[in-house]
Amino acid sequence: MFQLITLDQRLAQKPAVNICMFGEAGSGKTTQARTLPPEKTLFLDLEAGTLALGGWGGTVLPINTWDEACMIASILHGPDPALAPEQRYSQAYYEYACATAGADFVAALAQFEFVFVDSITVSGRHARTWAEQQAENKTQAGKVDTRGVYGTLGTEVVRWIEKLQHIRTKSVIVVGGLETKTDEFGRKEHIPLIEGSKAPREIPYIFDIVLTLQSFAADDGTKYRGFVTQQDNPDGFPAKDRSGVLDMIEQPNLYQLILKTQNSVRPDNLNLSMPSAA
Repeated sequence: MFQLITLDQRLAQKPAVNICMFGEAGSGKTTQARTLPPEKTLFLDLEAGTLALGGWGGTVLPINTWDEACMIASILHGPDPALAPEQRYSQAYYEYACATAGADFVAALAQFEFVFVDSITVSGRHARTWAEQQAENKTQAGKVDTRGVYGTLGTEVVRWIEKLQHIRTKSVIVVGGLETKTDEFGRKEHIPLIEGSKAPREIPYIFDIVLTLQSFAADDGTKYRGFVTQQDNPDGFPAKDRSGVLDMIEQPNLYQLILKTQNSVRPDNLNLSMPSAA
């Protein structure tokens, strides 16, 4: 039941890396899938838009409904023994999803090392459509209870993300849109485009790495793109690096970034001291 994992065992393992990548429209988020090994990558297409992939040789799986998204997450993750049979992601639900998909399909999914999910923005819309159809989110007059819908939506999306994030045998990259708003004082706020309020709040706590793909200008005016990786970045972009090995701005190559986190050992230089008083 229990297993102790030593330092040597941890270092000998090739850890799966879970990433959430945000970016504004046209920033090149979907194109990042092309940096991943095509023969090892499954592209979950919720946006019905693969034009940016061009001739990339990876496998694409269209996802058209929230039920489909949940079944795929269950197959990839495996059953959750803590859940009751009637709940999503339970043993019974996993068996149902596998039977619906077919043994050959389930076996084919097992071969992939990377799962690229495009996108969490559209997944929230699918979840909202599903939530609007649930009986508990209807009033006695048969109208949609908006407050109930968004409560269900938030719970569903967070549980779905957690199942993807907990896939131990695959690195999972979830893509999301980003909107920048400027208030009356000229301050900019960068907001993840995810339906509801629950999922945007919990995203930073779920993923190991949160990136923002952003355009920058060099001193000579040359434009370039980069991944913002640190929470304390000066522009306030959504970012987080649990690995502790990434620079503030990393080269916009998703595969190289994953390899860097897998192959680097975090320096054992934890410093908890406070600055001395002046």
